[in-house]
Amino acid sequence: MKYEVSQGKTILFGEHAVVYGEPGIAAPLNSCKVQGVCESYEEGFLRLETDLGKSEGEIKEYKDLGKTLIEKWEECSKEGDFSELFEKVKESPEKTWLSIVAYCFDLPEEFSGYIKTKSSIPIGAGAGSSAAVGATICKCISSLLGNIDEKEIFNASLLCEKMFHGTPSGIDSAVACYGKPLVFRKGKGFEFFKIKSPLEIFIIYTHKPEKTTGELVQQVRSLEENYREPRIKKVGKLVEKARIYLENNDLKEMLYCVKENQQLLSELGVSSNEIDEITTAINKENNMAAKLTGAGGGGLVIGFYLPNGKTNLKQILEEFGYKETTPNITIRPKTYWQERIY
Repeated sequence: MKYEVSQGKTILFGEHAVVYGEPGIAAPLNSCKVQGVCESYEEGFLRLETDLGKSEGEIKEYKDLGKTLIEKWEECSKEGDFSELFEKVKESPEKTWLSIVAYCFDLPEEFSGYIKTKSSIPIGAGAGSSAAVGATICKCISSLLGNIDEKEIFNASLLCEKMFHGTPSGIDSAVACYGKPLVFRKGKGFEFFKIKSPLEIFIIYTHKPEKTTGELVQQVRSLEENYREPRIKKVGKLVEKARIYLENNDLKEMLYCVKENQQLLSELGVSSNEIDEITTAINKENNMAAKLTGAGGGGLVIGFYLPNGKTNLKQILEEFGYKETTPNITIRPKTYWQERIY
């Protein structure tokens, strides 16, 4: 029996600006992860159990479906419409994951594998849940095969994400596969960097977003260009400064970047009344800062603090009716938990 783990992610800086070629910074969440256990199974068969469903079948069946799904993705990509593919894969995400991995790794028909995953990543909150499950499945099958390198695992994981999100940036899959902080720029891929000291943060869950990531991206795109572009450029500059502060453990200066980033995201229309309310209260203080993380419209907020600000931040959250919890796939609105990034 073998064990594998993949982590969820948070966007520290750069949401929405990455769509326009500006850099973004993402990092793994220590307590949000997908744990997988795997072992041999009946020869020629694969079985997968996740928190939400299961799939079992012959390896040949999965490989054939994987080929079909990839061809469908290519067809949808040319047409610029993935709705037909999305309808097909949502019937069984578990079958989709196994099919893509079986095809990508060209599993021999005598191979066998049983995989069971358990997730603590909130679903639909922008924390990279599906990418972490896909990456864990890839790692488990690779572990059983014993001959797949990290790059192949990442490529297979990213292809899994394409089945569910069409043209994902690759950030979620990269963090899930490698478990390191990274800087990402569209069209140029990602590079890893080192955060000098562990970063103590709060992750705050407001409520389920009312719009999808795609809808929020389109909402920003529909803004007047002469209004949108200066703000997008400012976000990009903040990302570059924030990276330097993270590498040098200059948290005090980084707080200013957090506050300005949230203001710009609010001006771009991707915040929400509740996010504006809680971040405004936090950002009035000198020793803490908060911003939305992910697409916005609800979902997650990330809270940073200096060593003397933890108690104050917790007090503000509780005054606004937030309760401390541990992350899980069905997390309740108006909750928060403490995290560590390194």
